[in-house]
Amino acid sequence: MQGRFVESPDGFDIHFLEWKPKQTGNKLPIVCIHGNLTNARMYQWIGENLSSEEMEHPRHVIAIDIRGRGDSGMPEQGFTLHHMVMRISRR
Repeated sequence: MQGRFVESPDGFDIHFLEWKPKQTGNKLPIVCIHGNLTNARMYQWIGENLSSEEMEHPRHVIAIDIRGRGDSGMPEQGFTLHHMVMRISRR
């Protein structure tokens, strides 16, 4: 598992966790987005299991900390559903 940051167009950092299998296949990555009162770490067991080499087809898993939660930055405004979805879908 690796923790990474990307800068949002709004000027704050978005944190995400990433699990990459040693061999990548042609399947799309799995993206996990937590609920309002949790963070990306709740998906650690999913990331570890689905990216494991013990799986027949290990997957690339990404878990995002939404704005203002976990290790992501806290903008001064922009906590509508529209704001949250637009920033995730553009990455």
